[in-house]
Amino acid sequence: MILFQTANKKTRLSAIELSIRTFKANMGEQFTLLFSHHNRKHMFLALDGQKVVSMVNYYPSRITLNGIQFNVASIGSVCTDTAYRGQNLASKLLINAEQAMIQSSIDFTIISGSGGIYERFGARDVGYNHEYLIPIEQFPKDEKMHIRVYQDSDFEDIYAFYQNESHRYLRTKAEFKQLLKSQTVADTYCTYPVVVIEKERRIVGYVILNHYEDAKDLWVKEFAGNRRTFYNAIQALLTFFKKTEIHLVVSAIDPLNELFSTKPHKIITQEASIKIIHRTDFVSKINHYFSKQKADYELSISGAFYVLKGQQKRHQLNDDELLLLIFSGQNSSEIWHKQEIQSMGFPLPLPWSHNLNYQ
Repeated sequence: MILFQTANKKTRLSAIELSIRTFKANMGEQFTLLFSHHNRKHMFLALDGQKVVSMVNYYPSRITLNGIQFNVASIGSVCTDTAYRGQNLASKLLINAEQAMIQSSIDFTIISGSGGIYERFGARDVGYNHEYLIPIEQFPKDEKMHIRVYQDSDFEDIYAFYQNESHRYLRTKAEFKQLLKSQTVADTYCTYPVVVIEKERRIVGYVILNHYEDAKDLWVKEFAGNRRTFYNAIQALLTFFKKTEIHLVVSAIDPLNELFSTKPHKIITQEASIKIIHRTDFVSKINHYFSKQKADYELSISGAFYVLKGQQKRHQLNDDELLLLIFSGQNSSEIWHKQEIQSMGFPLPLPWSHNLNYQ
């Protein structure tokens, strides 16, 4: 008989073992917040006896977007033992997790996956970001910019730079330190170097990277600091790692876009699935966001639907339509013009989902 429950001290370790068998050997080392002792009530397990045979885990956090805070839950390491697949165990666990998230007033969830089980759950791969792949020749050489490997003594400086980001996860010092340690544990195919940018011997920013030994491009996982300073340091960064192209993703409103002379290499989603969880709280925060944007719009709930009013228009949206509008800036009905959607502040400029918080 299959039992459904949250993790305890013993089953938490069994859950990590299932994740390792399903994904890779260092899951327990990289996802220390998701699998932590303190996060056990957010680890939803299916057990056959004392054996964990399926699980859904989430880590709660907050995102601030120009001062408006959203409660989010990052769902990760969703898996089922091969012998138990086809029984909808993970689907049942997703529902259990959703009920807990509603009780905790989670506004929306971000899932590290798309399609299949997540689509049936009601989550969609939405978002709007600019993905760049730019050769080193397009960047200026600034002799004042220097790159060096991060040291523990740099922590206070880089945490302060992170805190100055207007669109970010709200990380305590302890969380930031833990993520910095765990999310940079090397994989067999990739390492995650952390470097600081110095100008005249003063730290002016930091960069966390995905470094693939044989690739010519250098992936930016996360960065913080003045955008002009970061732009001026890119040639030094590429030279330091002996790479010829920078590869990074930024939101559509990031000031860095104005500094790149090339068009976006690609318009991409968050490459993660999003679902609205606590409808009333989410709507309340979107209306607060409108007010902050000085946008004369109002979102409300009407039964299973949402209603958006503004500019002498009234439009009813289902879940998928609202997700597309808010997170991707898309309007399938074409009732709202592009300029109107932008005046609403959409798409929401979420932090890149594959940064340190990728759980």
